[in-house]
Amino acid sequence: DIIHDPGRGAPLAVVHFRDPYKFKTRKELFIAPEGMYTGQFLYCGKK
Repeated sequence: DIIHDPGRGAPLAVVHFRDPYKFKTRKELFIAPEGMYTGQFLYCGKK
């Protein structure tokens, strides 16, 4: 999801990650770059 945080100049993206150790998802906030949309798949990490 792309959300708007009052008082901040940039939109935020709520990204859900799968936890490698427990069966749950973790929710993180990122600054949404231009061109990012809801439902987009992201790659995070070394590769």
